[in-house]
Amino acid sequence: MAPEIILHQPYDGIKSDIFSLGQLLFNLVTGRHGFKIAKENDPLYSLIRQQNYTEYWNRPEIAQLNLSDSFKNLFVRMVAFNPNERPTIDEILNSEWMQEINNLNAEQMNTLENEVRNELEHREIHINAEEENIIDNEE
Repeated sequence: MAPEIILHQPYDGIKSDIFSLGQLLFNLVTGRHGFKIAKENDPLYSLIRQQNYTEYWNRPEIAQLNLSDSFKNLFVRMVAFNPNERPTIDEILNSEWMQEINNLNAEQMNTLENEVRNELEHREIHINAEEENIIDNEE
């Protein structure tokens, strides 16, 4: 949820949706959340809010993701604290990262698709194991 909604402030639906899309994009690309909640007391989001991007990207849990600079730039713009600093849909579609994705060749796309499939299968196995553990503990 965008910070302006959490703070019960007036908001622009499109700009708050861009914020949510930024968090979703991060999750789709990395399998993780870029932060837990868009509040000052969230250690990761507070760095984004303060525009302390170097420290954010150097945090061990984020640095290990090895993300491109073009992705990093797009993400922090999409989840900017100030809604007026968030990109429009056209700006997102024309961003450097999207252009890189659009220019991938068939072999690169197949490699990415296989990586995503493997990650999803791994997550499904992990979730199923957790569910079985919960059921076993309830019995």
